[in-house]
Amino acid sequence: LNVGTFNGKIVVYAKGYKGQTLSWRIAGKWQKVTVTKDFQAFDRLTSAIGLTVTIDLYLNGVTPAAFSKTVVTK
Repeated sequence: LNVGTFNGKIVVYAKGYKGQTLSWRIAGKWQKVTVTKDFQAFDRLTSAIGLTVTIDLYLNGVTPAAFSKTVVTK
């Protein structure tokens, strides 16, 4: 699991989690997907460039977060 930002997008990467449910929240909006491939990238456009955001990723709805990262939007 990883998170990156470039070209006005925030991208969540998942490798080795095929068949699992991945969820995260960005700017108060939740996204939930089922990972269908060994490596997948999920992106979201953002107009908020230059802001620092923390993204918590959850696997199969289990807390605490499986992965957390703070990024500056680009």
